[in-house]
Amino acid sequence: MTRRSNADLQFREIIGNERIGVWQWNLAEDEVVLSRELLLMIGRTEDSDQILSLDTFFDLTHSEDRNRVDSERNKLIHDGIDSQTHMYRLKHRDCGSIMVEERIRTKNETNGSISFLHGCVIQRENRLGTQNGKLTPNDQAGAPHNATMQPQPKTTYSESPTNSLVASATESARVLASLSKSIPVAIFRMSEIPFCSYVNEQWTELTKRPATDALGKGWMRFVHRDDLAELLLRWERFANDSSLHVAEPREVRQILPDGTYSWILCTFAKELDNDNNVTGYVGTLTDTQQFNQARGELARLNSQLREILEASAIGTWEYSFNDDRLIWDKQMLQIFGIEADDFDGSYKDWSTRLHPDDFTRMTLEKYPNSPIEGTAKNEFRIVRPSGETRHIYSTIHYELDQNSQPIHASGINMDVTERREAERVLLES
Repeated sequence: MTRRSNADLQFREIIGNERIGVWQWNLAEDEVVLSRELLLMIGRTEDSDQILSLDTFFDLTHSEDRNRVDSERNKLIHDGIDSQTHMYRLKHRDCGSIMVEERIRTKNETNGSISFLHGCVIQRENRLGTQNGKLTPNDQAGAPHNATMQPQPKTTYSESPTNSLVASATESARVLASLSKSIPVAIFRMSEIPFCSYVNEQWTELTKRPATDALGKGWMRFVHRDDLAELLLRWERFANDSSLHVAEPREVRQILPDGTYSWILCTFAKELDNDNNVTGYVGTLTDTQQFNQARGELARLNSQLREILEASAIGTWEYSFNDDRLIWDKQMLQIFGIEADDFDGSYKDWSTRLHPDDFTRMTLEKYPNSPIEGTAKNEFRIVRPSGETRHIYSTIHYELDQNSQPIHASGINMDVTERREAERVLLES
């Protein structure tokens, strides 16, 4: 089974009974390639010619809609529009017509010229009826018709013209709709970077804009210009790195309709088929404005706490049992009377600074017989490089694994030498 037929099968599983076809217009050759699904949609047989001349392709449009549709397609070519959506009627082989929604996007060369138009056609109404070979008034107006859908040939899932067209069709068929309705985050999809092909309802709630504003390159207008170039560069590098399936999350600013901006966290991942071929990209947006405000408040409180700890001569530390790594703050270095370069961050280095009379007791407590998941208190003595002995009050908070073994510890050290000396003087007086 080929890569594209695999994509078609996944496409069918996603869209269920949705009737969708795709086409590709080669502007250089003036030829249009139709998918077999589109041929079947208009009543042709599966073995019908998939490659049509431009005039034959144009003639598939209902005569009353042709001038409008041709004009709208030409706007894409001559006015520099990236994408377009419109409704019209396609002729059916049984002399009727069907109402379709067509979504078109352009494919540009490196010099900016347009080489292809890619179209995705979704059948929106049942086959429209006829009276004596003519369309009914409602049909002529393009209104919905109540005629019952006639039996149509069962679609066989053969290759589509291009895999990128399958991706475009997939997005038009609400690839993520059923999933995204149950997820409380904004979701978007790109068939290729940077062309957005789908957003869910949460996207409109987050951005306060209609979903149509996101399609094509429209979403780019709402990303702060200082963030957009870097975001696109990261995505392109990610797309070209076959070893990565999920990009590193990126926080960017979105521009709101009132001109203000808010921070959002953007995730981005490759959409893969059964053969690990990339068929598109899916991302999420999460509002981090409140989180950033809370983070700012937390930073302020941490700064205040740091000032209090420094004023109180209290040092803080952390220890990882797996890595044998001690992390000291500046106040801890001052308590031990050393510079940062004098401490290598190991448990052994710390233990060599203990008073000889406290060494055995304190080193045995690295792995206590029954460590308590919570906070423990202790007191010990250290010897500074100058030879001076200092009394240290310590608290330890253990974090245990599922086997009740310590994996992480943190706590504070406070120099209580003056207090202990005062107590000794009182006892001797």
